[in-house]
Amino acid sequence: MRPLLPLILSSLLAALAAFGSGNETAQACFPLAAVGAAVISLMAFFSAQIQDSALGGGLATRLKAGGRRWTLPVAWSTLLVTLSYLAVGGEVRVLTDESTLLSTALHIYLTGKAQLINIGLYFNDQFLPVGLQTPLRPVLYPLLVALVHMVTGYRLANGFVISFLGMVVGLTAVIGLTRTLGRSIVGYLAAALIATFPLVALATTSCGLESLNLGLVLLTLYFLLHFVLTPSWQRFEAALYASILAAQCRYETALLVPVVVSAAVMYRGTLRYVRPSYRLLVAPWLLVPSVWQRLISSSINGGDKVDAPFGLQYLWPNLRHAVEFFTPSWPSLYPISSTVVVSGLVGIGLAIARIEAGEHAVRCKYRRYFTLTGAYICATLVIHCLYYVGDLREPQLMRIGVIYAAMFALFAAYLLVMIARRPVQQLLMVVLTTVICSRGLAIAAVNAHGKTHAGYLEYKRNLALIESYPRDGTLVIDHHPVMYVPSRYGTVNFEYANSATAQILSQLNAKILQHVLVIQRINNQEPSAVTRLTDAFQLTPLVEYRTTADYTVRISRAEPRH
Repeated sequence: MRPLLPLILSSLLAALAAFGSGNETAQACFPLAAVGAAVISLMAFFSAQIQDSALGGGLATRLKAGGRRWTLPVAWSTLLVTLSYLAVGGEVRVLTDESTLLSTALHIYLTGKAQLINIGLYFNDQFLPVGLQTPLRPVLYPLLVALVHMVTGYRLANGFVISFLGMVVGLTAVIGLTRTLGRSIVGYLAAALIATFPLVALATTSCGLESLNLGLVLLTLYFLLHFVLTPSWQRFEAALYASILAAQCRYETALLVPVVVSAAVMYRGTLRYVRPSYRLLVAPWLLVPSVWQRLISSSINGGDKVDAPFGLQYLWPNLRHAVEFFTPSWPSLYPISSTVVVSGLVGIGLAIARIEAGEHAVRCKYRRYFTLTGAYICATLVIHCLYYVGDLREPQLMRIGVIYAAMFALFAAYLLVMIARRPVQQLLMVVLTTVICSRGLAIAAVNAHGKTHAGYLEYKRNLALIESYPRDGTLVIDHHPVMYVPSRYGTVNFEYANSATAQILSQLNAKILQHVLVIQRINNQEPSAVTRLTDAFQLTPLVEYRTTADYTVRISRAEPRH
């Protein structure tokens, strides 16, 4: 117990700092603290890996052995993700996440601080942030994208680099996990089914955080398995810091942290007489900015209008919708592979039966591991279903089903391997897997369900027109200007434009601004209720189109009224 006293004290102090700081203090400290915590988490994670490698012999020897051990899994994972990009193509799809994440990444790149740019101006080849707020999402993904910006220069496509690498890490972790269990072939097969599952492939080829989040979840589960099989403080650290990184990627993934800590409690007898690393004293403090972010953010999605976004009344409807999403009738627009889902459910039952039939010592370890993993998945499902917009059938929300899709694919691979005992059966398994993977990528490439989202269609059409104008000298006025911030166009909302009418008119007359584009959304039932600029502007319509039966989008050019 005595070696744990400093860790317990550090945890209590971190909790006091997280919940005892006032909103003003949290607001002031968060932008730098969030970036610092993410950087330190990365450093601590890699430091723990190096120390663990050095314990088994010379570091150079262990690294060389590790290189031989992981070359094939990494190569296979890279090949699968590359095939996904070739078949599906990279595209900005999830507007509510991608635009805000990339906007936050742009601010980190420009200033080193984690803030969301919702209004910006572009003058003299420079993008100038004007309106800032606390980011809506954790900062690990934006930070990694910003680091790529710093190395290669600012490019919107740099978000795909992190999505690509995140999925490679996740697939490699799956192969490592199954290899630890003595079933390497399951891992290679599971990696193929995960990478080509339509929903996962869409996440991998987007600029959202889902690919990185899935990769970190699978990496944490890999290290957690190693800890459960051979408990040590070094392996606990690896799992803990992986879970902290995952928590800094997506809010509900923070559930992994108590799962990992629970594993340490289960094996406290083994760890009791070994002094942990002083590195662990830092771990609780790395979660403080995440707590601050939730306390000072106005909402989770930026558009929440309800007093209680979580409630029991949403649980059953959202759970029913999730079942409908993963087991759709045929034909379906949903990016789902029903064969993989059904096979995965059967595979879960088979895995549980085999664990219960195993030897007592092995059964206890595996039972604990699957209990911890199952608790995390179930808790995540409950959190998703308790949320008032947790309907997986919605095009902009289906991305939260990525973690479940990966689990189905993993156990589907397990089932296929277990039933394919003879050479002929194994050949059929390879053929069937190839067909499933090809079909999955084809469904993802079409993205029929995602393209029904009005926001997706509007963003594509609007951006195509905006990009025909030069950045310098162009100002876009829109209800949601953050959508165009990552493209580094000057973009403001109507409130800002109307309050700065004199300034905008002056810049138009001085030719500092050559083009002012106004994007209006018109309710066809109440066309007079459209948001307008002041009477000082005269609007000349350029494009008008319908996104739904109820709404029309009009893009106009604004000029001084003479």
